[in-house]
Amino acid sequence: IDGIVSLPLNTFFTTNKKTYILCITKKANKKDVQNDPVFTYLVSEMGESRDVYRFDIDQDDLSEAVKLFKGFRGSKEYFIENNSEKRCKIIPFSTFVNSIDSSWIIDNWWSEEEKIELGISEKKDKLGLLEFSSLVEDVAVTIKGFQEEIKELSEKKKSKINYKTLKVKDLFTIERGKGLYIKRYIDVNKGDFPVYSGNTFGAFSFINSFDYDVPCISWAIDGLAGYVMIHNEKFSATNHRGVLIPKNPLINLHYAKFVLEPLFRTSKKGRIGADGSNEYTALPPFMLEDIEFEIPVDENNNIDIDFQNLIVDKIIFIEDIKRQIEEYKSQIKNLLIEIENTFVLKKFTIDELFDIKSGNSNLTKKFLNANKGEYVVYSANTKENGVFGFIKTFDYDIECIQITTNGVYASTVYYREKHKFSINSDARLLIKRSDDLDYTYLTFELINVFADYGFNWENKPTIGKETVQ
Repeated sequence: IDGIVSLPLNTFFTTNKKTYILCITKKANKKDVQNDPVFTYLVSEMGESRDVYRFDIDQDDLSEAVKLFKGFRGSKEYFIENNSEKRCKIIPFSTFVNSIDSSWIIDNWWSEEEKIELGISEKKDKLGLLEFSSLVEDVAVTIKGFQEEIKELSEKKKSKINYKTLKVKDLFTIERGKGLYIKRYIDVNKGDFPVYSGNTFGAFSFINSFDYDVPCISWAIDGLAGYVMIHNEKFSATNHRGVLIPKNPLINLHYAKFVLEPLFRTSKKGRIGADGSNEYTALPPFMLEDIEFEIPVDENNNIDIDFQNLIVDKIIFIEDIKRQIEEYKSQIKNLLIEIENTFVLKKFTIDELFDIKSGNSNLTKKFLNANKGEYVVYSANTKENGVFGFIKTFDYDIECIQITTNGVYASTVYYREKHKFSINSDARLLIKRSDDLDYTYLTFELINVFADYGFNWENKPTIGKETVQ
Protein backbone atom coordinates (compact mmCIF):
# COMPACT_ATOMS: atom_id res chain seq x y z
CA ILE A 1 0.00 0.00 0.00
CA ASP A 2 1.63 3.21 -1.21
CA GLY A 3 -1.08 5.76 -0.50
CA ILE A 4 -4.67 6.46 0.56
CA VAL A 5 -6.42 9.66 -0.51
CA SER A 6 -9.65 10.73 1.18
CA LEU A 7 -12.20 12.15 -1.31
CA PRO A 8 -15.19 14.42 -0.54
CA LEU A 9 -18.83 13.35 -0.68
CA ASN A 10 -20.36 13.35 -4.18
CA THR A 11 -16.98 12.90 -5.87
CA PHE A 12 -19.00 10.45 -7.97
CA PHE A 13 -22.31 12.09 -8.87
CA THR A 14 -25.38 10.66 -7.06
CA THR A 15 -23.03 8.67 -4.78
CA ASN A 16 -23.41 10.50 -1.50
CA LYS A 17 -20.91 8.21 0.20
CA LYS A 18 -17.36 8.52 1.48
CA THR A 19 -14.85 7.29 -1.12
CA TYR A 20 -11.07 6.89 -1.25
CA ILE A 21 -8.27 6.38 -3.73
CA LEU A 22 -6.12 3.39 -2.81
CA CYS A 23 -2.61 3.42 -4.38
CA ILE A 24 -1.04 -0.04 -4.46
CA THR A 25 1.98 -1.81 -5.99
CA LYS A 26 2.02 -5.54 -6.63
CA LYS A 27 4.69 -7.35 -4.61
CA ALA A 28 7.44 -9.17 -6.44
CA ASN A 29 7.24 -11.80 -3.70
CA LYS A 30 4.00 -12.28 -1.77
CA LYS A 31 6.02 -13.19 1.34
CA ASP A 32 7.60 -9.73 1.48
CA VAL A 33 6.50 -7.71 4.53
CA GLN A 34 5.81 -4.02 3.97
CA ASN A 35 8.02 -1.62 5.90
CA ASP A 36 7.52 1.54 3.83
CA PRO A 37 5.20 4.23 5.24
CA VAL A 38 1.92 5.19 3.59
CA PHE A 39 1.16 8.51 1.88
CA THR A 40 -2.19 9.94 3.09
CA TYR A 41 -4.00 13.08 1.96
CA LEU A 42 -7.33 14.80 2.68
CA VAL A 43 -9.12 16.23 -0.39
CA SER A 44 -11.89 18.79 0.19
CA GLU A 45 -12.35 19.93 -3.43
CA MET A 46 -11.09 18.49 -6.71
CA GLY A 47 -11.11 21.40 -9.15
CA GLU A 48 -14.70 20.97 -10.31
CA SER A 49 -18.18 21.31 -8.84
CA ARG A 50 -19.54 18.14 -7.28
CA ASP A 51 -22.83 18.14 -9.18
CA VAL A 52 -24.02 16.90 -12.57
CA TYR A 53 -22.44 19.87 -14.37
CA ARG A 54 -18.83 19.45 -13.12
CA PHE A 55 -17.79 23.03 -13.84
CA ASP A 56 -14.29 24.21 -13.00
CA ILE A 57 -13.69 25.76 -9.56
CA ASP A 58 -10.55 27.30 -8.09
CA GLN A 59 -9.83 24.90 -5.20
CA ASP A 60 -8.16 21.73 -6.46
CA ASP A 61 -6.72 19.61 -3.65
CA LEU A 62 -6.72 16.48 -5.82
CA SER A 63 -4.17 17.86 -8.29
CA GLU A 64 -1.97 18.88 -5.36
CA ALA A 65 -2.29 15.35 -3.95
CA VAL A 66 -1.16 13.86 -7.27
CA LYS A 67 1.86 16.17 -7.41
CA LEU A 68 2.88 15.39 -3.83
CA PHE A 69 2.36 11.64 -4.28
CA LYS A 70 4.74 11.65 -7.26
CA GLY A 71 7.32 13.37 -5.06
CA PHE A 72 6.76 10.79 -2.32
CA ARG A 73 7.20 7.89 -4.75
CA GLY A 74 10.39 9.45 -6.12
CA SER A 75 12.19 9.82 -2.80
CA LYS A 76 10.33 8.82 0.34
CA GLU A 77 12.99 9.78 2.88
CA TYR A 78 13.52 13.23 1.34
CA PHE A 79 9.75 13.81 1.13
CA ILE A 80 9.18 12.85 4.77
CA GLU A 81 11.86 15.32 5.91
CA ASN A 82 10.57 18.21 3.79
CA ASN A 83 6.78 17.76 3.73
CA SER A 84 5.00 20.87 5.03
CA GLU A 85 1.57 20.33 3.44
CA LYS A 86 -1.01 20.16 6.25
CA ARG A 87 -3.39 18.02 4.18
CA CYS A 88 -0.69 15.37 3.77
CA LYS A 89 0.63 12.96 6.39
CA ILE A 90 3.05 10.08 6.04
CA ILE A 91 1.86 7.29 8.34
CA PRO A 92 4.09 4.38 9.40
CA PHE A 93 2.69 1.12 8.08
CA SER A 94 2.79 -0.33 11.59
CA THR A 95 0.07 2.18 12.54
CA PHE A 96 -2.29 0.58 10.03
CA VAL A 97 -1.37 -2.92 11.16
CA ASN A 98 -2.03 -2.04 14.80
CA SER A 99 -5.39 -0.45 14.03
CA ILE A 100 -6.73 -3.09 11.66
CA ASP A 101 -9.43 -4.09 14.15
CA SER A 102 -10.79 -0.54 14.41
CA SER A 103 -10.42 1.53 11.26
CA TRP A 104 -8.23 2.41 8.31
CA ILE A 105 -10.15 5.64 7.71
CA ILE A 106 -7.25 8.06 7.32
CA ASP A 107 -9.38 11.07 8.32
CA ASN A 108 -8.91 9.88 11.91
CA TRP A 109 -5.19 10.72 11.82
CA TRP A 110 -5.99 14.47 11.75
CA SER A 111 -6.99 16.13 15.03
CA GLU A 112 -10.14 18.24 15.25
CA GLU A 113 -7.95 21.37 15.58
CA GLU A 114 -6.15 20.47 12.35
CA LYS A 115 -9.45 19.91 10.54
CA ILE A 116 -10.74 23.28 11.73
CA GLU A 117 -7.58 24.95 10.41
CA LEU A 118 -8.06 23.25 7.02
CA GLY A 119 -11.71 24.29 6.88
CA ILE A 120 -12.93 20.68 7.02
CA SER A 121 -14.64 21.07 10.41
CA GLU A 122 -16.24 24.03 12.14
CA LYS A 123 -15.09 25.22 15.53
CA LYS A 124 -17.67 24.86 18.29
CA ASP A 125 -17.90 27.54 20.96
CA LYS A 126 -17.79 26.63 24.63
CA LEU A 127 -19.60 28.68 27.28
CA GLY A 128 -19.81 28.58 31.03
CA LEU A 129 -23.20 28.56 32.74
CA LEU A 130 -23.18 32.34 33.43
CA GLU A 131 -22.30 33.11 29.81
CA PHE A 132 -25.01 30.75 28.63
CA SER A 133 -27.50 32.45 30.96
CA SER A 134 -26.66 35.85 29.43
CA LEU A 135 -27.09 34.46 25.92
CA VAL A 136 -30.51 33.00 26.79
CA GLU A 137 -31.57 36.39 28.23
CA ASP A 138 -30.48 38.20 25.04
CA VAL A 139 -32.41 35.76 22.88
CA ALA A 140 -35.53 36.09 25.04
CA VAL A 141 -35.46 39.90 24.90
CA THR A 142 -35.01 39.88 21.13
CA ILE A 143 -37.86 37.44 20.52
CA LYS A 144 -40.12 39.37 22.91
CA GLY A 145 -39.44 42.49 20.81
CA PHE A 146 -40.80 40.75 17.73
CA GLN A 147 -44.26 40.59 19.31
CA GLU A 148 -45.09 44.32 19.05
CA GLU A 149 -43.73 44.53 15.52
CA ILE A 150 -45.87 41.59 14.42
CA LYS A 151 -48.99 43.12 16.02
CA GLU A 152 -48.32 46.46 14.30
CA LEU A 153 -47.88 44.76 10.92
CA SER A 154 -51.06 42.71 11.33
CA GLU A 155 -53.10 45.92 11.71
CA LYS A 156 -52.09 47.16 8.25
CA LYS A 157 -55.16 46.07 6.30
CA LYS A 158 -57.29 47.27 3.45
CA SER A 159 -61.01 47.49 4.13
CA LYS A 160 -61.92 44.99 1.41
CA ILE A 161 -59.86 42.47 -0.50
CA ASN A 162 -60.86 41.13 -3.91
CA TYR A 163 -59.06 38.36 -5.76
CA LYS A 164 -59.12 37.18 -9.34
CA THR A 165 -58.12 33.68 -10.46
CA LEU A 166 -55.77 33.55 -13.45
CA LYS A 167 -53.54 30.99 -15.13
CA VAL A 168 -49.76 31.27 -15.30
CA LYS A 169 -49.88 31.65 -19.08
CA ASP A 170 -52.31 34.59 -18.71
CA LEU A 171 -49.80 36.73 -16.82
CA PHE A 172 -46.40 35.43 -17.98
CA THR A 173 -44.55 34.65 -21.18
CA ILE A 174 -43.16 31.15 -20.56
CA GLU A 175 -39.72 30.29 -21.94
CA ARG A 176 -37.16 27.55 -21.46
CA GLY A 177 -33.42 28.24 -21.21
CA LYS A 178 -30.92 27.21 -23.87
CA GLY A 179 -29.12 23.88 -24.18
CA LEU A 180 -26.14 25.84 -25.52
CA TYR A 181 -24.64 26.47 -22.08
CA ILE A 182 -22.58 23.35 -21.52
CA LYS A 183 -19.15 23.09 -19.93
CA ARG A 184 -17.28 23.42 -23.24
CA TYR A 185 -19.13 26.62 -24.17
CA ILE A 186 -18.67 28.21 -20.75
CA ASP A 187 -14.95 27.43 -20.65
CA VAL A 188 -14.34 29.57 -23.77
CA ASN A 189 -16.89 32.31 -22.99
CA LYS A 190 -16.17 33.23 -19.39
CA GLY A 191 -17.42 36.63 -18.24
CA ASP A 192 -19.41 38.53 -15.62
CA PHE A 193 -23.03 37.57 -16.43
CA PRO A 194 -24.55 34.71 -14.39
CA VAL A 195 -25.96 31.53 -15.89
CA TYR A 196 -28.62 29.71 -13.87
CA SER A 197 -29.62 26.07 -14.15
CA GLY A 198 -31.57 23.51 -12.12
CA ASN A 199 -29.60 24.45 -9.00
CA THR A 200 -31.72 26.89 -6.99
CA PHE A 201 -28.93 28.11 -4.71
CA GLY A 202 -27.22 30.57 -7.06
CA ALA A 203 -25.45 30.76 -10.40
CA PHE A 204 -23.27 27.83 -11.38
CA SER A 205 -21.13 29.86 -13.81
CA PHE A 206 -20.60 33.23 -15.53
CA ILE A 207 -20.29 34.08 -19.24
CA ASN A 208 -19.64 37.14 -21.42
CA SER A 209 -23.22 37.53 -22.72
CA PHE A 210 -26.81 37.42 -21.47
CA ASP A 211 -30.28 36.41 -22.72
CA TYR A 212 -32.51 38.30 -20.28
CA ASP A 213 -32.43 41.94 -19.13
CA VAL A 214 -35.90 42.41 -17.61
CA PRO A 215 -37.22 41.78 -14.08
CA CYS A 216 -38.65 38.26 -14.11
CA ILE A 217 -38.78 34.98 -12.22
CA SER A 218 -37.49 31.54 -13.10
CA TRP A 219 -38.06 28.00 -11.88
CA ALA A 220 -36.06 24.77 -11.74
CA ILE A 221 -37.36 22.41 -14.43
CA ASP A 222 -35.65 19.33 -13.02
CA GLY A 223 -33.68 18.21 -9.99
CA LEU A 224 -35.27 20.26 -7.20
CA ALA A 225 -38.11 21.04 -9.56
CA GLY A 226 -40.48 23.94 -8.91
CA TYR A 227 -38.31 26.16 -6.73
CA VAL A 228 -38.47 29.78 -7.89
CA MET A 229 -35.85 32.55 -8.13
CA ILE A 230 -36.33 36.31 -8.68
CA HIS A 231 -34.09 38.09 -11.21
CA ASN A 232 -33.41 41.81 -11.41
CA GLU A 233 -30.10 41.55 -13.28
CA LYS A 234 -28.86 40.48 -16.69
CA PHE A 235 -28.61 36.70 -16.87
CA SER A 236 -29.00 33.53 -18.94
CA ALA A 237 -30.54 30.13 -18.23
CA THR A 238 -29.79 26.58 -19.32
CA ASN A 239 -32.46 24.19 -20.57
CA HIS A 240 -32.77 22.90 -16.99
CA ARG A 241 -34.42 26.20 -16.01
CA GLY A 242 -37.57 27.97 -17.18
CA VAL A 243 -38.19 31.73 -17.24
CA LEU A 244 -41.46 33.60 -16.60
CA ILE A 245 -41.52 37.13 -18.06
CA PRO A 246 -44.40 39.29 -16.72
CA LYS A 247 -46.91 40.52 -19.29
CA ASN A 248 -48.18 43.16 -16.86
CA PRO A 249 -45.91 45.69 -15.05
CA LEU A 250 -48.27 45.60 -12.03
CA ILE A 251 -47.10 42.12 -11.00
CA ASN A 252 -44.93 42.13 -7.87
CA LEU A 253 -42.34 39.39 -8.46
CA HIS A 254 -42.01 38.64 -4.74
CA TYR A 255 -45.77 38.10 -4.53
CA ALA A 256 -45.63 35.88 -7.61
CA LYS A 257 -42.88 33.76 -6.05
CA PHE A 258 -44.83 33.53 -2.79
CA VAL A 259 -48.00 32.18 -4.41
CA LEU A 260 -46.51 30.20 -7.32
CA GLU A 261 -43.69 28.27 -5.66
CA PRO A 262 -45.96 26.12 -3.45
CA LEU A 263 -48.18 25.38 -6.46
CA PHE A 264 -45.16 24.47 -8.62
CA ARG A 265 -43.74 22.21 -5.92
CA THR A 266 -47.09 20.44 -5.60
CA SER A 267 -47.30 19.96 -9.38
CA LYS A 268 -43.81 18.46 -9.87
CA LYS A 269 -43.45 14.82 -10.88
CA GLY A 270 -40.73 12.31 -10.02
CA ARG A 271 -38.88 10.69 -7.15
CA ILE A 272 -37.84 12.32 -3.88
CA GLY A 273 -34.79 11.02 -1.99
CA ALA A 274 -35.22 9.07 1.24
CA ASP A 275 -34.18 11.96 3.51
CA GLY A 276 -36.06 14.66 1.55
CA SER A 277 -32.88 16.63 0.81
CA ASN A 278 -32.30 15.33 -2.73
CA GLU A 279 -34.84 14.52 -5.39
CA TYR A 280 -35.15 13.70 -9.07
CA THR A 281 -38.28 15.59 -10.06
CA ALA A 282 -39.41 17.50 -13.15
CA LEU A 283 -41.73 20.40 -13.99
CA PRO A 284 -41.43 21.25 -17.72
CA PRO A 285 -43.14 24.37 -19.12
CA PHE A 286 -46.25 22.60 -20.44
CA MET A 287 -47.05 21.37 -16.92
CA LEU A 288 -47.36 24.85 -15.43
CA GLU A 289 -49.11 26.76 -18.22
CA ASP A 290 -52.61 26.11 -16.82
CA ILE A 291 -51.78 26.27 -13.11
CA GLU A 292 -54.24 28.71 -11.54
CA PHE A 293 -53.51 31.19 -8.77
CA GLU A 294 -55.17 34.18 -7.13
CA ILE A 295 -53.99 37.76 -7.52
CA PRO A 296 -55.48 40.85 -5.78
CA VAL A 297 -57.60 43.20 -7.91
CA ASP A 298 -59.18 46.62 -7.25
CA GLU A 299 -62.83 47.63 -7.56
CA ASN A 300 -62.41 47.91 -11.35
CA ASN A 301 -61.08 44.33 -11.55
CA ASN A 302 -57.56 45.56 -12.38
CA ILE A 303 -54.49 44.03 -10.77
CA ASP A 304 -53.89 45.74 -7.41
CA ILE A 305 -50.16 46.41 -6.99
CA ASP A 306 -50.64 48.17 -3.63
CA PHE A 307 -52.15 45.15 -1.96
CA GLN A 308 -49.45 42.88 -3.44
CA ASN A 309 -46.85 45.23 -1.94
CA LEU A 310 -48.55 45.06 1.45
CA ILE A 311 -48.54 41.27 1.40
CA VAL A 312 -44.88 41.21 0.32
CA ASP A 313 -43.93 43.57 3.18
CA LYS A 314 -45.46 41.11 5.61
CA ILE A 315 -43.79 38.13 3.94
CA ILE A 316 -40.34 39.75 4.02
CA PHE A 317 -40.79 40.79 7.65
CA ILE A 318 -41.90 37.33 8.77
CA GLU A 319 -39.11 35.62 6.81
CA ASP A 320 -36.57 37.94 8.44
CA ILE A 321 -37.88 37.06 11.91
CA LYS A 322 -37.77 33.35 11.07
CA ARG A 323 -34.21 33.73 9.79
CA GLN A 324 -33.11 35.43 13.02
CA ILE A 325 -34.75 32.73 15.13
CA GLU A 326 -33.09 30.00 13.04
CA GLU A 327 -29.72 31.69 13.57
CA TYR A 328 -30.31 31.67 17.32
CA LYS A 329 -31.35 28.01 17.19
CA SER A 330 -28.23 27.08 15.24
CA GLN A 331 -26.01 29.08 17.57
CA ILE A 332 -27.45 27.50 20.70
CA LYS A 333 -27.51 23.99 19.22
CA ASN A 334 -23.79 24.13 18.40
CA LEU A 335 -22.75 25.44 21.80
CA LEU A 336 -20.92 23.29 24.31
CA ILE A 337 -21.82 24.21 27.90
CA GLU A 338 -19.00 23.71 30.37
CA ILE A 339 -20.09 22.91 33.91
CA GLU A 340 -17.46 23.86 36.45
CA ASN A 341 -16.78 21.54 39.37
CA THR A 342 -14.16 20.94 42.04
CA PHE A 343 -14.16 17.17 41.80
CA VAL A 344 -11.10 15.11 40.97
CA LEU A 345 -11.56 13.64 37.49
CA LYS A 346 -10.07 10.48 36.08
CA LYS A 347 -10.04 9.50 32.42
CA PHE A 348 -11.42 6.20 31.16
CA THR A 349 -11.83 4.77 27.71
CA ILE A 350 -15.36 3.96 26.66
CA ASP A 351 -14.75 0.23 26.57
CA GLU A 352 -13.54 0.40 30.19
CA LEU A 353 -16.88 1.82 31.32
CA PHE A 354 -19.33 0.09 28.98
CA ASP A 355 -20.12 -3.16 27.29
CA ILE A 356 -20.46 -2.20 23.63
CA LYS A 357 -23.18 -3.94 21.60
CA SER A 358 -23.24 -3.78 17.81
CA GLY A 359 -26.46 -3.46 15.85
CA ASN A 360 -28.29 -6.19 13.97
CA SER A 361 -27.36 -5.98 10.26
CA ASN A 362 -30.46 -8.00 9.33
CA LEU A 363 -32.74 -5.13 10.33
CA THR A 364 -33.01 -3.57 6.88
CA LYS A 365 -35.92 -1.58 5.48
CA LYS A 366 -37.01 -4.67 3.55
CA PHE A 367 -37.02 -6.78 6.73
CA LEU A 368 -38.99 -4.15 8.65
CA ASN A 369 -41.62 -3.93 5.91
CA ALA A 370 -42.09 -7.70 6.03
CA ASN A 371 -42.18 -7.90 9.84
CA LYS A 372 -44.11 -4.86 11.02
CA GLY A 373 -45.02 -4.79 14.69
CA GLU A 374 -45.06 -2.73 17.88
CA TYR A 375 -41.39 -2.75 18.94
CA VAL A 376 -39.15 0.13 17.88
CA VAL A 377 -35.92 -0.25 15.87
CA TYR A 378 -33.33 2.54 16.27
CA SER A 379 -30.73 3.57 13.69
CA ALA A 380 -28.88 6.72 12.58
CA ASN A 381 -32.14 8.54 11.80
CA THR A 382 -31.57 11.66 13.91
CA LYS A 383 -34.66 13.43 12.53
CA GLU A 384 -36.97 11.03 14.36
CA ASN A 385 -35.11 10.53 17.65
CA GLY A 386 -33.26 7.62 16.11
CA VAL A 387 -36.40 5.70 15.13
CA PHE A 388 -35.97 3.58 11.98
CA GLY A 389 -39.19 1.57 12.14
CA PHE A 390 -41.18 -1.01 14.12
CA ILE A 391 -41.12 -4.83 14.13
CA LYS A 392 -42.86 -7.63 15.98
CA THR A 393 -39.79 -8.80 17.95
CA PHE A 394 -37.12 -7.12 20.08
CA ASP A 395 -33.47 -7.72 21.04
CA TYR A 396 -33.16 -5.61 24.21
CA ASP A 397 -35.23 -4.64 27.23
CA ILE A 398 -32.71 -2.48 29.11
CA GLU A 399 -31.64 1.02 30.11
CA CYS A 400 -28.62 2.18 28.09
CA ILE A 401 -27.02 4.80 25.84
CA GLN A 402 -27.38 4.59 22.06
CA ILE A 403 -24.79 6.06 19.65
CA THR A 404 -25.30 6.60 15.93
CA THR A 405 -22.29 5.38 13.94
CA ASN A 406 -23.29 6.36 10.42
CA GLY A 407 -24.88 9.24 8.54
CA VAL A 408 -24.28 12.99 8.53
CA TYR A 409 -24.78 13.21 12.31
CA ALA A 410 -22.69 10.20 13.28
CA SER A 411 -21.92 10.13 17.04
CA THR A 412 -25.31 11.52 18.07
CA VAL A 413 -25.93 10.33 21.64
CA TYR A 414 -29.29 9.18 23.03
CA TYR A 415 -30.16 8.09 26.55
CA ARG A 416 -32.65 5.20 26.34
CA GLU A 417 -34.86 4.40 29.30
CA LYS A 418 -35.69 0.75 29.90
CA HIS A 419 -38.02 -0.54 27.18
CA LYS A 420 -38.20 -3.21 24.48
CA PHE A 421 -36.33 -2.33 21.29
CA SER A 422 -33.66 -3.27 18.72
CA ILE A 423 -30.92 -1.41 16.83
CA ASN A 424 -29.61 -1.89 13.31
CA SER A 425 -26.00 -1.79 12.09
CA ASP A 426 -25.94 2.04 12.02
CA ALA A 427 -26.03 2.20 15.83
CA ARG A 428 -24.26 0.89 18.93
CA LEU A 429 -25.39 0.40 22.51
CA LEU A 430 -23.33 1.31 25.57
CA ILE A 431 -24.34 -0.67 28.66
CA LYS A 432 -22.69 0.46 31.90
CA ARG A 433 -20.53 -2.06 33.72
CA SER A 434 -21.07 -0.63 37.20
CA ASP A 435 -24.07 0.61 39.19
CA ASP A 436 -21.86 3.51 40.33
CA LEU A 437 -22.19 5.04 36.86
CA ASP A 438 -25.01 7.46 36.06
CA TYR A 439 -26.44 7.33 32.53
CA THR A 440 -27.57 10.97 32.54
CA TYR A 441 -24.11 12.26 33.44
CA LEU A 442 -22.42 9.91 31.00
CA THR A 443 -24.73 11.01 28.19
CA PHE A 444 -23.79 14.64 28.80
CA GLU A 445 -20.09 13.81 28.97
CA LEU A 446 -20.16 11.73 25.79
CA ILE A 447 -21.82 14.56 23.85
CA ASN A 448 -18.97 16.88 24.83
CA VAL A 449 -16.25 14.32 24.19
CA PHE A 450 -17.56 13.41 20.72
CA ALA A 451 -17.75 17.10 19.78
CA ASP A 452 -13.95 17.30 20.21
CA TYR A 453 -13.47 14.38 17.82
CA GLY A 454 -15.52 15.99 15.05
CA PHE A 455 -17.26 12.79 13.98
CA ASN A 456 -19.45 12.95 10.87
CA TRP A 457 -20.33 10.95 7.75
CA GLU A 458 -16.72 11.08 6.60
CA ASN A 459 -15.16 10.48 10.03
CA LYS A 460 -17.29 7.77 11.61
CA PRO A 461 -16.92 6.92 15.31
CA THR A 462 -15.57 3.50 16.16
CA ILE A 463 -16.91 3.79 19.74
CA GLY A 464 -14.18 2.21 21.77
CA LYS A 465 -11.01 4.08 22.57
CA GLU A 466 -12.34 7.64 23.05
CA THR A 467 -11.82 8.81 26.61
CA VAL A 468 -14.41 9.98 29.13
CA GLN A 469 -13.65 11.83 32.35
